[in-house]
Amino acid sequence: MKKMLVILLTLALVLSLVACGQSAEIKPVTMKIGMLKGPTGMGMAKMLEEGYVLDKNIKTEVLIAAAPDELTAKLISGEVQIAAVPTNLAAVLYNKTKGEVQIAAVNALGNLFVVTNGVEIKEFADLAGKTITTVGQGATPEYALNYMLDKAGIKDKVKINYIAEPLELATMVAGGAVGVAVLPEPFVSVVTMKDINIQSVLNLNDEWNKLNNNQMMAMGCIVVNKKFAEENKAAVNKFLTEYEKSVAFVNKDTAAAAKIIESRGILANAAVTEKAIPNSAIVYKDATANKEAINAYLKILYTYNPASVGGALPDDDFYYKK
Repeated sequence: MKKMLVILLTLALVLSLVACGQSAEIKPVTMKIGMLKGPTGMGMAKMLEEGYVLDKNIKTEVLIAAAPDELTAKLISGEVQIAAVPTNLAAVLYNKTKGEVQIAAVNALGNLFVVTNGVEIKEFADLAGKTITTVGQGATPEYALNYMLDKAGIKDKVKINYIAEPLELATMVAGGAVGVAVLPEPFVSVVTMKDINIQSVLNLNDEWNKLNNNQMMAMGCIVVNKKFAEENKAAVNKFLTEYEKSVAFVNKDTAAAAKIIESRGILANAAVTEKAIPNSAIVYKDATANKEAINAYLKILYTYNPASVGGALPDDDFYYKK
């Protein structure tokens, strides 16, 4: 009799746990997702192809923006609940909203490259005595490059010129007007596909790791609206799970991913995109698990310009916990 009672109690416990699992089903919710054209948004290709079908109870709306400014106001107001943005912008938004925007994952590492046309560069130290033309003055590319030149001890031996747009710089490199440039993907692929004399000689993501104790250059990320995430944790976590799968797809099947990326207007040319994907450092890295590296990256930006991260380094609540 006693044995039977134990069996019945165990069965009741199992049924109770099953019921709890069923009650934890994702509740109906509409999720507005923002993303940027370019490498920061490329990791969502598989999700775009599948129409962001995350769960029967999750309705999704997608905003593809050409520039971060198009997403900023919507993230601050909560109109967009999840977005792919530059990591320093995530810190700015966290400070501006007093903690209402959190970082959930790193989705892109550094995708900056030293490109040459008729100039021999074999290692980072060879940049000494050269003029580098680049983009991103007053933004992450400027601070990252200055940091690396500082760490290498050659900042005072390098002259830097800035061009407003990467397409303009790519055109100058292709035309021979610039011998040494720092360009992001996909513009590196654009110029190297046009002329075999134009070479991508240094991956600055690799150089950053060498100079910074292998701490990743966490340039892009996924952010979430804190209130929305607290009220819809299961839905947010489902998005992150599917996003990680999408990143794996993009890196594995570059040809298929490139076609999707072109069809959705994230990048304009599938052939260029296919070549650019392996060099675009598209990743999925949980933010909480990589807090130390993200903090180190933001601290470097803060050192060069506090405003680049919103005037203050974010505290631990910046990190969304799944």
